[in-house]
Amino acid sequence: MNKSNRLIQDLFEEMSALRRLMHGSSEHLMSEFQLTRPQVEVLFLLLHRSSLSVGDIAAKTGVTTSAATQTLDIMVRRGLVQRQADADDRRVSHQILTDEGRAL
Repeated sequence: MNKSNRLIQDLFEEMSALRRLMHGSSEHLMSEFQLTRPQVEVLFLLLHRSSLSVGDIAAKTGVTTSAATQTLDIMVRRGLVQRQADADDRRVSHQILTDEGRAL
């Protein structure tokens, strides 16, 4: 096997291991904290980004903005996410993890 093929295989194996790790983490969050898979996806997204708009969350999770809004509404009610108005455009809000959301 040449060096390029070996690197590709190593990368594939590492990505598979990461996928298994993330799946295990999400299953744990879903069962222990009674979260849905979309809620876990939003948690992971917001952990790695300081804030995102509803449209950005919808695009990154592959759902409609309406579905993303419904998921975020639940997360806001549970105290996991807070909405922050955009200073320049009042039509836009940024979704930010609360301390409780970050602690999960």
